[in-house]
Amino acid sequence: MPKLFFALPLHELAPALIDWRERRPWPGLPVPEINLHLTLAFLGEADEATLAQLMAAAELQHCPPFSVRLDQTGWFNRAKAAWVGPKEWPNELNVLARALRRHGEKLGLGNGELGYRPHVTLSRKAAEAPAELPAPDFMLHADRFCLYSSVSTPDGVHYEPLACWPLLARAKDKEQQSEEASR
Repeated sequence: MPKLFFALPLHELAPALIDWRERRPWPGLPVPEINLHLTLAFLGEADEATLAQLMAAAELQHCPPFSVRLDQTGWFNRAKAAWVGPKEWPNELNVLARALRRHGEKLGLGNGELGYRPHVTLSRKAAEAPAELPAPDFMLHADRFCLYSSVSTPDGVHYEPLACWPLLARAKDKEQQSEEASR
């Protein structure tokens, strides 16, 4: 069974992140450009029936598009992973991540994580944290989220998108925004 997770894709931003990483003394094994994403929720393994239910729940998820500034580096000691991420992030990101994690939990998925730390892993198997570096300054404009499957291959792990959904506000929210804009 595949390992699943929700994330924001970084197709437009990935080349700039790779270029930034390659110009610095960055620890560990580099994550390939195609695998870069901003994690929303880890889910773990799921059978086909559970996967179908998860996808149906994600289809109904509403969240307006938002932007996230990636402006700091960090390191997960347990995972030995170096990352870039936001110092602060919009509430929409918290709400979306929490909702997707709950969809998984209702289906018996997830790893029981309570805190959420948005990040883009740039390297794995890092023996130490990144050196003091100039802060990154990237803007991620999120307009969709995806459900990914982690697939092991002889060349390493590959993250395959199973489905993506646009970030859209609820119709009621759109009406309120229109009313506020017309005042």
